[in-house]
Amino acid sequence: MSDFLMKSIIGLALLLFITGCTSEEGIDTNVLGEEEILLYVGDSDTEDELLFVMDYSCPWCKVWMDDIYPEVKEHWIDNEKLKFRTQTMVYLNENSLRLTDFDQNVKLYHPELYYDVIHEIMAEAGEEGPENWGSIAYIEDKATQFNLNEKTWSSKPAVDSISVTRRYTRALNIETVPAVFVNGVKVEDPFSLDEIEKLLTR
Repeated sequence: MSDFLMKSIIGLALLLFITGCTSEEGIDTNVLGEEEILLYVGDSDTEDELLFVMDYSCPWCKVWMDDIYPEVKEHWIDNEKLKFRTQTMVYLNENSLRLTDFDQNVKLYHPELYYDVIHEIMAEAGEEGPENWGSIAYIEDKATQFNLNEKTWSSKPAVDSISVTRRYTRALNIETVPAVFVNGVKVEDPFSLDEIEKLLTR
């Protein structure tokens, strides 16, 4: 076999390998393993999963929750075609850190209230929300409003929020938020319902 042919075969094999690695084959979004607390909106036994990665202080994350999430819920979650979970990150500021610490503790101590709490926080984000949004006082107010135990706002989470952010960022190659993954495949345009639908298995 000539050197040229051998190089061509090797080159083709390499190309196929790269193509296969970059295809729509999902990666495992359970980044924390046994430390992960998996809470879903929708039937947890549903095959298709949407992971929404956000920062509480990210204005576009609020837009996604306000505009896209209701559509996702109506079309797929409520019809048991999709289960939904979130992962909050610490990218932007101190509010992000405080709220992510609080977020993790609500997951641990009050899982049944988790999505009620985060929807409330996101709904109040932005210029029209409370002036103390994201502060310690604001978090204490939320804890009182939802009758959460003191540990949710006074203690550090079991897994450091900065560490969680770093691990998710590396594992999922996150460059910006909001980031949306369907069955472990990143949605290039997180605001596109069509792209989300194409990644569903049913």
